[in-house]
Amino acid sequence: MSDIIKRLRGHITKAPYAQWCPIDFDLELAAKEIECLRSTLAELVALVRGECPSLLNEDSGGDAALSIAIDEVLALGREAESK
Repeated sequence: MSDIIKRLRGHITKAPYAQWCPIDFDLELAAKEIECLRSTLAELVALVRGECPSLLNEDSGGDAALSIAIDEVLALGREAESK
């Protein structure tokens, strides 16, 4: 999870407004929040795929790109857990 925090720090500190936006992340708290968000996303996508799969199915007028993006985010979470 700390890789995500480091990337966030890098993006924010390169921004033109960085001098007004001091960044002091609690890495442990941020990691817990990210894991909570990933877990919530996994539950939501399971619900959508179970109850209304056409929302993420391009053949039914849904958004396949969103489905792929969700799968990528969830895969990143599984990779981080296995390390």
